[in-house]
Amino acid sequence: MNKRTLSVLAFTAALGFSGAANALLFDRGNGLIYDDVLDITWLADANLFKTQYDADNTVVNQIISAVPTITDSTGTHNVVAGDFFTGGGGMTWWGAMAWAEWLNFGGYDDWRLPTTLQPDSSCEYQSGGVSYGDNCTGSEMGHMFYNNLGATVGSSILNGSNTANLSLFSGIQNFVYWSGTEYAPGTYSAWFFNADFGNQFALNKDIENFAWAVRSGDVAAVDPSIPEPGSLTLVGLGLVGLGWVRRRRG
Repeated sequence: MNKRTLSVLAFTAALGFSGAANALLFDRGNGLIYDDVLDITWLADANLFKTQYDADNTVVNQIISAVPTITDSTGTHNVVAGDFFTGGGGMTWWGAMAWAEWLNFGGYDDWRLPTTLQPDSSCEYQSGGVSYGDNCTGSEMGHMFYNNLGATVGSSILNGSNTANLSLFSGIQNFVYWSGTEYAPGTYSAWFFNADFGNQFALNKDIENFAWAVRSGDVAAVDPSIPEPGSLTLVGLGLVGLGWVRRRRG
């Protein structure tokens, strides 16, 4: 392999590296965190329902008034006060779905619960098209746990190695978070992600767990024609490499 080939490969690697280098979380302000890999925006407060209730104890009534029913694969569920555990911030799956639908935060009203990819080849266990257990990075919560925060199997999300990303959030619970995805083999259940151990499976929808809402896309208006500083640096290095090749050929 000659030096010219090596230089071209280095240039190509630099361009490829630019995508990986920019796989970050971005604090957009106003309690909103953008994930540029999933292209979704997370709430900075991972227990926002509890924060809202502590500030205004009529929140549950507001949710029920705005979203009186949730329709799922089993039919229509009437949302009631019992779907909300105001002491800690937990909700049944129906309560969490109603809260996310009601939520208007940061000027956006298209919030939802995170999704769970099925099937997901990254998961520990595969059975009849159902993927569950540890290492499930295909789900949005799994991506947050393993990729964004650097947590590991059997450990708490709060012990993640990426402390810079972890510091962007508040209210993260060492417990179970609901997914908005129903469990196809048993539709009275829905998927959850356990932030205390890093595994996912399904639970009955009437069990109270926490909810961490997301919305698709970025909240910042970014002009795609203007490269990010990191990308400019890497492209500049690549151009220098090509210039070196030309000089060698000359």
